[in-house]
Parts: sequence; structure tokens; C-alpha cells
Amino acid sequence: MKAVRLNVHRPSKFGNKRYKLDGINFVSKAEAAYYWFHIKPRYEADEIQNLVFQPRIRCQVDGVKICDYVADFSYFDRNETGQHGQHGCQVIIEVKGYKTDVYKLKIKLVHALYPGLKIIVIPSNQLKKEIAQLPPQEGKPGEKD
Repeated sequence: MKAVRLNVHRPSKFGNKRYKLDGINFVSKAEAAYYWFHIKPRYEADEIQNLVFQPRIRCQVDGVKICDYVADFSYFDRNETGQHGQHGCQVIIEVKGYKTDVYKLKIKLVHALYPGLKIIVIPSNQLKKEIAQLPPQEGKPGEKD
């Protein structure tokens, strides 16, 4: 008997609803809203550079990989003050609803290994107004172009 994979859509573990905007698939409406109302205008105004979606940050100690941390956004902000008082720094944005124990551990590890990074955590419940004002999403989430 041949095994068949059913294409069953399972709900998100934490109730996130995927959202497609600007040709980008976001993991949640909150993440899409933060991009649309906070990051995109600054990027288009050239206030931030090197925008990366879902950046993967390698965490290793003495050459041994511990884990990878995947944030929501990363960019360079020349107007931001870094943790050491420098003008301009790499910024990591994390739009977060529920903080799991694994997340708490990984974020501490990233802070310890990369002290020059500025990590900004945006609680998703602070984006309710922006979520309500999102433009209609493009196609169906997860749909291939």
C-alpha cells in the first residue's frame, strides 16, 4: 500500500494567520502590519538599508553550533545608536505574540554572542490598529506565483 500525504491545512500552533503582502509571505498579520506601516516607509525613504526578511543568525560557541535564531526582520539603521554608543547599527526586529521558553533562551544567547546587534521586540498586541488597516492580501497565503 502506498503512503499518501494529505494536503491538510493545520491551524497555527499560536493562532497566527499567514498574510501575503508586496509579494512576501508573512508568518502573521502582525508581522505584515509592522512591515507595511513601520519598515516599508522607512526603507522606501532610504532611512534604513540592507533589509532582510527572516534573517538566520548562527549561534555557535567555540566552533560548535548551538542553534540558529530566525528573526522577523534585519536592517542597518545609520540613525540608530548601538549598544556601545556607536552611530549606526544592525537592527533585528522580532514581532512577538507568545514568548516560549525556547525563544527566551535563544534571544539571551543572541544577545551574549552578538552584543553589537540592537534587538527590538514588538509585542503583537500593540499592532491591533495597524492589523485592522492592512490592505487586502494578495492571492492565498502560501500560493506559488
